[in-house]
Amino acid sequence: MKGFFAYILALSGSLAYGQAPPDYPPAPQPKIIVAAEYYFDTDPGIGNGTPIIITPSSNVTFNGSLDLNGSALTNGFHKLYIRTQDSEGKWSLTHYAQFDNVTIPNYPASASAPNMVELEYFIDSDPGLGNGKKIPLPSQQNVESFNALIDISGLNSGAHRLYIRAKDANGIWSLTYIALFDNAITTPYPTAPAPAPPLSQAEYYFDTDPGFGNGTPITIPAGNDVTFSFNATLPSPLPQGRHTFYIRSTQDPWSMTAYAEFLFGNALPVTWLYVKAEARDKDALINWATASEQNAAKFIIEVSKDGVNYATAGEVPAKNNASGSSYSFRHVNPGPGTSYYRIKQVDKDDKASYSKIVLLLFRDGIRQPLLFPNPATSVIHVYMPQAILANRIEVYDAGGRFVKSITPVAGNSTVSLPITDLPKGRYVLTIINGKERTPYNFVKN
Repeated sequence: MKGFFAYILALSGSLAYGQAPPDYPPAPQPKIIVAAEYYFDTDPGIGNGTPIIITPSSNVTFNGSLDLNGSALTNGFHKLYIRTQDSEGKWSLTHYAQFDNVTIPNYPASASAPNMVELEYFIDSDPGLGNGKKIPLPSQQNVESFNALIDISGLNSGAHRLYIRAKDANGIWSLTYIALFDNAITTPYPTAPAPAPPLSQAEYYFDTDPGFGNGTPITIPAGNDVTFSFNATLPSPLPQGRHTFYIRSTQDPWSMTAYAEFLFGNALPVTWLYVKAEARDKDALINWATASEQNAAKFIIEVSKDGVNYATAGEVPAKNNASGSSYSFRHVNPGPGTSYYRIKQVDKDDKASYSKIVLLLFRDGIRQPLLFPNPATSVIHVYMPQAILANRIEVYDAGGRFVKSITPVAGNSTVSLPITDLPKGRYVLTIINGKERTPYNFVKN
């Protein structure tokens, strides 16, 4: 079970532990599989499926064909279910796979492929073989590529399906090929008179269109085809972040609106690549790296035992390399239990930003059950020392209503409880050992 424990920790984020788990009793010998059966779509009941011939063994591999015709399956999607029975009469979980039952007609074999003599297409609805719109086709066996005009006039705006098929000299139609396209309608602009009049007006705006003629006017030179430059005044106040600049002109009518996105505000002093933590004996080793640094002054490593209240564990000066750098910090003996770490980056203007939070679990010295992370978002882990046994773990909401439970696997010191289905709020997790019930609070974010 060592591998299972490490897998749980890997899923939880950046977890590590400082001491190897104890050896667990070997797993029981697998039972002999003596029977197998399958069925489609609807369960006929255990033992009533179509039998699969197997050789009894603890590890069965079988190959063969399944009868689709006898099952009278319709064309379309279906589910295949398979399950097995062991020598004690117990049935396994039922495994299933989805498949598409498509009937493909058998075409007569031909020594040489006949020429294609007819090609047609239709859109959305099949008018029947030979009733589509004809596409001129050269009379030859292989047509690698050619262009055809497809009439989409009269189609509604939106997604449509184009179907194309061919017929050979023997009167056999090919499979029908399908392509999906979007018939988006673009509003046409009125045709300008010839010759085009000179540009008479230009304007710009930011983010939100005020309407034609209501933007900030731009002074432009006279002429039909002009090149000019100007200074655009930013709106005040303009929030820091991403914005869009728009510009257009009128030559009776208005031109299409050109735009460009830009980022307003100070560049981020640091772009994070990663933050990692691992246990080294009784110490925590924190590693992080940046993709770029600009105006960075230092990194402050902060630690918390509850994930809420943080204290400074140390600091490292920034290398301030434009192409980024890697760093390392060793926190000596943070103590048993969970330790949450985050890195506070401070630039030379005393502005700061935070990295993501990483979590370490130090099991040595833990005497009571431990919940982590807390607050939690998707899963909460319950670590129980060897002296603590649990028959069942139950969760109740703040009003005392039962919401879910889990039965720990014998020998496992860590139990993982998914909580993605729970609303945000406070909960009570109760560890049950016989008649003893011990509650622990946690928060779902």
